[in-house]
Amino acid sequence: MEYNVVKKLGVGSAGDAYLLDDGRAIIVGKREDSFSTYKVLFEKMEKLKGKVSAVNYPKIYELISPCEDYPFGAVVEEYISGVELRKINSELTDAQKRTIGKILANFVEEIHNIKANGNKYEEVDINLSKLDRSLGILQEYISPEMHDKLIEIKPLYKQFIESKEFCYTHGDLNSGNIMINQDGTLSGVIDFGNMEYYIPEIEFVHMYFFDRVIYDSMVENYPKKIEEKDIVLLELIVNIRHFKNIRNFEERRQNCLNNIGNLLNKYLSMDISISLKEEV
Repeated sequence: MEYNVVKKLGVGSAGDAYLLDDGRAIIVGKREDSFSTYKVLFEKMEKLKGKVSAVNYPKIYELISPCEDYPFGAVVEEYISGVELRKINSELTDAQKRTIGKILANFVEEIHNIKANGNKYEEVDINLSKLDRSLGILQEYISPEMHDKLIEIKPLYKQFIESKEFCYTHGDLNSGNIMINQDGTLSGVIDFGNMEYYIPEIEFVHMYFFDRVIYDSMVENYPKKIEEKDIVLLELIVNIRHFKNIRNFEERRQNCLNNIGNLLNKYLSMDISISLKEEV
């Protein structure tokens, strides 16, 4: 089938997005592993069918195997129009933000209620292994004192995630993946590439640090209790794990290191039960 491109929508790590003349979008692979990535995404999106109605999301229409026109494969999906929340947030009223937060809470609740067959304790081990590897990479960029403090965080993180019920999550509900109409209403949520079997709190991390009005509305309308200190801990873990991806970019590396230091101090100040080595 021939696809007629109208304009380029964006650039991604695995592929670039284009708007088609029929109103749909096509993501064209540009890496050897692009098609395998799209196959996994297709399987993830299949789980949402008939289960998510709170928001619009990019339903996949066709998975295109590698061919002459698309050497690394492609995927055709619904186009979610609108402006990224991060670009329009300053123009929104608090009432609009509270409405957006309520809808997002309904959306993540729907995803979390989808029946999952994952093994929680296998996922706990995987997440702890990823943290270990990330701490190893991070070590050469931070002081021994900070590294010692971060090592002490690991058992707290382990205890935290072991105490939680795992479920399907969007996994990357940041302000660039939330689309807003010009009238300030929620258009939809995009980018399910990080959808995973994890803990519900991950959905609230980005918004806690982006906009507290939206975050507070999400927490208020989500049926289970969300603890602020757990969100700070998760954001710390996210930054530690993200560091390996940006360590070769000086400005981004320094920003990430600053975030890790600030989050570590904030988290430790929120939990007086934590004993630091220098206090022993």
